[in-house]
Amino acid sequence: MKKRIWSIFLTVVLCLLAVAPVYAAGERQLPRLVDDAGLLSDSERNELLEQLDKTSEEYNCDVAIVTVNSLEGKTATEYADDFYDYNGYGMGSGDDGILFLISMGERDWAITTYGYAITVFTDAEQEYITDQIMPDLSGGNYKEAFSDFTFYSENLLQQAESDKPDNSKNPWQQSESNKLYNNENPSQQAGSDNLYNNENPPQQAESGKLYNNENPSQQADSDELDNSDNLQKSRFSPFLILVSLGGGMFLSLCVTVSMESKLKTVSFQKNASKYVKDNSVNITTRHDRFLYNKVDKHAKPKPKSSSGSSINRSTNRNTSSTHRSSSGRSHGGSSGKF
Repeated sequence: MKKRIWSIFLTVVLCLLAVAPVYAAGERQLPRLVDDAGLLSDSERNELLEQLDKTSEEYNCDVAIVTVNSLEGKTATEYADDFYDYNGYGMGSGDDGILFLISMGERDWAITTYGYAITVFTDAEQEYITDQIMPDLSGGNYKEAFSDFTFYSENLLQQAESDKPDNSKNPWQQSESNKLYNNENPSQQAGSDNLYNNENPPQQAESGKLYNNENPSQQADSDELDNSDNLQKSRFSPFLILVSLGGGMFLSLCVTVSMESKLKTVSFQKNASKYVKDNSVNITTRHDRFLYNKVDKHAKPKPKSSSGSSINRSTNRNTSSTHRSSSGRSHGGSSGKF
């Protein structure tokens, strides 16, 4: 009985541990700017945090920056993913957000994205952002680098927001416009139709009579011409044309074959012995001598070594490479050195 109770207790504990990351990501527990490395002054920190909060709230997507002194044995990507997941970053039902991490001890940087931010901040867009901020980051101008990161992140979120179709823009105005277009001056439209259909009916009738009865003799001559044309067309039927073409092609083929047969005055020979005079050539000895060989050698190309900022990402502008974090969630992102 005790063993059964103990097994049930362990099962409950394991279930709670399995869903622990979900609860951790439910609510953000830290500000959007965490400067544990002490790279910013108080005024710079307040100004940058205000900018991050404004951008995040406006586009409902967390934009966060974290500085640390050490990665504690993890890679930059692993540290950024865990910091995002276990500190509750992300907004909306999809926990959308992007986090930029730098570690002063290893001189590493990493970007992690989650949810909607994975599609906004593609691999190429992350590369563009890091190319813009890397000179300031490497030169120690951390405030400028972080401000530029926030600025470019806001631009990409704004562009993604503008690309969404707005199907609810002024539906009432569009509906009223359609009503006006379909129902504008119905009485005037009806009057116009009546005038079009009924304008001068006597004159139209008289015109029809004149058209049907004018020059009956001329109409009879026209009928005779039409009958003669039909008779002439029946004489040149498609069948007669095909028979004529087939006969001509057959006669042409017979003449060509006859002319070709007269040109074959030489028979096929399997070898050239017929063209050599008897006893004119006498070969007594044959030798095969190897003269020389030629070998082309090319050095195997060496992989190019990257210096400065190393970036691990795809080159397709519309894709975002993803990976699994320790919590089991799928993140996008990139990493490198500064």
